Amino acid sequence: MKSTRQKLLAIAAAMSALGLAQSAVPGYAQTAPAAMGEPSVNFLQEVGIRARLRPLERAAFTAGFGEKKLRGLILATSGAAGNAATRLESFAVSGSRYAYGTYPDIDGLFAEQVNEQNPRVRKQLLDRAQQIID
Repeated sequence: MKSTRQKLLAIAAAMSALGLAQSAVPGYAQTAPAAMGEPSVNFLQEVGIRARLRPLERAAFTAGFGEKKLRGLILATSGAAGNAATRLESFAVSGSRYAYGTYPDIDGLFAEQVNEQNPRVRKQLLDRAQQIID
């Protein structure tokens, strides 16, 4: 089993081979995202991935993120209220505002859980979707 460092080094090599080594990590200039952005960029740089932090104002970040105009690496946090299905729908299901790429398996599991009446089965379906994401 590869360590996290080995996985990141493999990603760095692939990004360099594809010419994607220069990536931006957008964030907006507020304390919490800035506090997460700088250490994230430093960590990527330590394992050989060139990255830079590009602070954006909140409105520009939200608009660009929703319109899928941001490229490179994106560090985003969510304070969305709701259950797992609500958050999954916003960030991992095809056609949602913040999903940049999706998996057909996740779309299928989400569609299945929407129509499921049994809470235990719904939880199992959402757990499977989470395992795919992880």
